[in-house]
Amino acid sequence: MNRRAIRELADAVDRQQGWLIVDEAFIDYCQTQSVVSMLSEHPRMIVLRSLTKFYAMPGLRIGYLVGASKVVDQLKDRQPPWSVNSLAKRFPRGVARSCLCDKKPHIHEERTITTHPRLRSLSGLRVYSSAANFVLIELPASTCAGEVTDRLAHERLLVRDCSTLPGLTTQMIRVAIRTAKENRRLIGVLGACLRKRESCGR
Repeated sequence: MNRRAIRELADAVDRQQGWLIVDEAFIDYCQTQSVVSMLSEHPRMIVLRSLTKFYAMPGLRIGYLVGASKVVDQLKDRQPPWSVNSLAKRFPRGVARSCLCDKKPHIHEERTITTHPRLRSLSGLRVYSSAANFVLIELPASTCAGEVTDRLAHERLLVRDCSTLPGLTTQMIRVAIRTAKENRRLIGVLGACLRKRESCGR
């Protein structure tokens, strides 16, 4: 949903005296779509943020919410005494502060390089545009996503088989954007896997 759609939804929720909770866990990849600036107009809207996606710290489970100060105070009173795990509890300020003060990770540049021209140079692939740290790929028609993910796993490369997701085909996989070295290795192995299938005439 874009900002305009969320604004319309927020207006409708306000008229019903309801609450609107917006999940912005991946918003760091497309900051222009954030709705935090709307909070002053919509005091019954709460925005959830995460540090674990953009900064690749899933094990720490650090996140926060943004909302009207009165709402935040009420939520603080109801917050569990142990709301984060022990590792995050030990370094809450250091980790979170370092992330928020750090420069933006290389993900934007590396995603652009990986998707175009590297992934798009592989024969028969359809690469979908992405604003996040992963890319959806449609493999050639004669290829099965499950077979390709198994072959990549054999090479210690784990990608998501999306063939069972509603609306997608049996040729769909999702790959994460990682370091330049890791991305080059993925593309090399994926290319070799596809060429091997072609040479077998399948």
